[in-house]
Amino acid sequence: VSSSSTDLSDGTNTIDAPSIGSVTVSAGSSATATFTMTVPTTPAGDYTGTITGTDTSNSANTEDITYTLTVESEDSFSLSASSIDFTIEDSDESESFSITNTGSTTLSSWSFNFTSSDGDTGKVLDNDDDEMTISFSGASSSLSPGSSMTITVSANPDSNFDFGSYSGTIGVSAT
Repeated sequence: VSSSSTDLSDGTNTIDAPSIGSVTVSAGSSATATFTMTVPTTPAGDYTGTITGTDTSNSANTEDITYTLTVESEDSFSLSASSIDFTIEDSDESESFSITNTGSTTLSSWSFNFTSSDGDTGKVLDNDDDEMTISFSGASSSLSPGSSMTITVSANPDSNFDFGSYSGTIGVSAT
């Protein structure tokens, strides 16, 4: 018996059909055909396809079986950079990184924050409390599975800011 499958669909999105090999079935017995599916980043839901088994000695003898693959909801994303370095000498500086939705749900309500190594939020203070603010721009209101967006991080120092080596942590979250 040779087997084939249609692509799986949830009515809007599609998952490519798996490759299914042939199995030998003796008269009056049964056999199991196994296959592996590769599920891409796709929205959560139930995806339905049809497996067709065909008798290799009589192609008119076929059997269809409908099957369903459930893609569970997963919220996850990846960042293109693990660190960002600014070289600021006397004016504002901007750097960018990308976020890719690697999960199965649309992510929204994006939140970005910066905390300096001294614990200050949204800014870095030098030794006499001059300030360099850290801000974010470019966030979409939502990001569908497999999509990406670019975030720009801007560092804006006061005119009297003492340049040197400063560090902090950028936090990114979404729901």
